[in-house]
Amino acid sequence: MNDRKKVSIIIVTHSAKEHLINCLATLKSTTATTPGVEVVVVDNASDYGELIKKLCYDNKYRYVRNEKNLSFSYANAKAIAETDSEYVLLLNDDTTAPHDFWLEKLLDFADAHPKAAVVGTRLLFPNGTIQHCGIVFNQYLQPFHRFLNADIHDPRTAEARQCQAVTFACALIRREAYDKVGGFTHLGEEPAYHYEDVDLCLKARSAGYEVWYCPEAILYHLTAQSYGKAIKNQNEVYKFLPQFIEKWKDFIEHDDWKEMEAPVNYPHVVIGIPLSEASDWIFERMAAMIMGFHYWKKYITIVFCLSDSGPNFVDKVTTWSQIQRANYRDILISTSVPHFSNKMQSIYYNREQIRQAAIQAQAEYLFFIDSDVSMGRDTLKNLVKLAQDHKADIAAVPYPYKLDAWAKPRPMLFRRILPAERFRRLNMGEKLDLSHDEYARNQGLGNFEIARDLMDGGVHDLDGATGMGCTLISRKALDVPFRAEDCYGTEDLSWFALAMDAGLRLVVDTGEPIFHLDKNGYVYCWWNLPTCDGKKVYKLTATAEEVEKDRGIY
Repeated sequence: MNDRKKVSIIIVTHSAKEHLINCLATLKSTTATTPGVEVVVVDNASDYGELIKKLCYDNKYRYVRNEKNLSFSYANAKAIAETDSEYVLLLNDDTTAPHDFWLEKLLDFADAHPKAAVVGTRLLFPNGTIQHCGIVFNQYLQPFHRFLNADIHDPRTAEARQCQAVTFACALIRREAYDKVGGFTHLGEEPAYHYEDVDLCLKARSAGYEVWYCPEAILYHLTAQSYGKAIKNQNEVYKFLPQFIEKWKDFIEHDDWKEMEAPVNYPHVVIGIPLSEASDWIFERMAAMIMGFHYWKKYITIVFCLSDSGPNFVDKVTTWSQIQRANYRDILISTSVPHFSNKMQSIYYNREQIRQAAIQAQAEYLFFIDSDVSMGRDTLKNLVKLAQDHKADIAAVPYPYKLDAWAKPRPMLFRRILPAERFRRLNMGEKLDLSHDEYARNQGLGNFEIARDLMDGGVHDLDGATGMGCTLISRKALDVPFRAEDCYGTEDLSWFALAMDAGLRLVVDTGEPIFHLDKNGYVYCWWNLPTCDGKKVYKLTATAEEVEKDRGIY
C-alpha cells in the first residue's frame, strides 16, 4: 500500500500567534474531508511553541521547531525536505480560507495542468478586494500584484491564466519540478523579504515548466504579518532588488500597465510632506505608511520638502525615492529651504513650496501629511470620498495634539468666531507662550474656540480650523497661500481662517483613526480608550491595527 501523501501544507510562523490560530481553525474545517493531506507547522523560533504543539493534536499535523528565525526560503526548504508528498502547499500563517473545497480545486487544477510547476491562488484583503491574482512586471522589471485592489467580482480576476510568477503566501508547488530546478535560491538566512517566491517561479519557467493562477482557490490574506518586525523599513524590503533584476533581466517580460492596475479612475493627488528635523524612525514610519496607499500609486505625486536636515538624512530620503519613483506618478524632493529661527516658519515655508508644486502638477487634490502623523491605508481614499460626497473644498481629520499642561491628548478642532484679517493682525504680534488653560481662554488669540461638541466621531461642516497634519485640499483651495510670516504659534488656524474668508467649505471627519507620534516614541490619540489615562497612551511598538482593534474597529 502506498502511504505517500498527496499534498503537504507547510506553515511557517514566528510572531503571529493570533493569526496562526485563525489560520489553523479554518484549515481544519475546510480540508477535513480532503484525502492525502498533512500539515507541517514550522515554529520559526517563536515564543509560543507550546501553543503550537497543542494546535497540532491531530495526526494529520506535525510540529517542527527552528531554534533560529530563518528566512522564508530557508524555513520552507527545510520543511519541504522532511516531506515526500506529490505536492507542497506553502501557506502563510496570516491567511484564512472562507470556503470549503478550495484545496480540492487547487489540486484538481494542478493535476489538469501537468506542466504547471507552481499554481497560485486568488488572495483577498480583509475588505474583500483583490490582493493577488498573479504577478506582473513593470518596465523597470519590478514585480507587482496584478489588478491590486480590484473588486472580487471583476471578471478579469476570475480567468485562469499563465503568469510569470505568483506569490507564495498560498501556492501549490509540484515536487518533481521543485527538485528538478534545485529548489529555492537562498539569498540570505535572515528573515527579510528577498523575492524568493518570484525567483523560484522564474527558475521553473526557465526550465520549461509553467506557472498558473487558479481563481477558484480563494483565501483572505492580511499581508506581511508572518515575520512580525522582521521587515524593519521599506528600504530593507528592496535591499536585494538590484541583485534580483540583474539575475533575471534577460528573462523577465515587461507587462502592460493595464495588467497591473484595477479598473479605477482615481484623481491625481499630490502628497505633501514637510520634513523639518525629522529623524530616521519618523521617515521609516512615513515611508511605510505612504506605501500603504498602494491602490493609488500611479495617481500619486509625492513631494518632500526637507529643511534643517543633515546630509545622511537627505541621502536616506533620496535613496528611497529613487527606488520607489517607478511606482508613482512622480516623487519630488526640495532641499532649497532657507533656515528660519522659528521652526513653524520653516514648516510653513515647506507647505507653501508644496502648494506651488501641486499647482504646477495640476493636481486635483493636495494631501498634507505631517511627518509625525500615522494613519490607515484607507485614509486617503476616505478623505477623497468625503470631499466628493460633500462637495467640500477641504476635507480633514482632526489629529491629536498635546501640550505639556494638558492632562490628555485632544484633537485640534476649532470653531472660528472672528474674521481672518483681525486674526492675522493679532497674529503678527510677539509669539505667546501659552499653557493649555490660557490657550483655551484666549480661544486662539481671540479668533477661535475649541469645538468640543463636534468630537463625536461624526462628519461635520465647520467654519473653523483643525491641524494641517491630515488635510486634503482641492484645486480650488490651492489658491490660498501659506505665509511663513504668519507663524507665531497658531499658523494652522491662520491658513484655515483665510480659507474660510474665501468662502471655501471645510468638512471634518472626527471618526477616522489617525495617530500623532512624538520623538519619545509615544502615540497620542484622543478616543476614549481604556488605556487613555494620561499623556502616555501607546508606545510606538503598538501598531495602528492594534490601536484600532482596541477601539473595536476589527
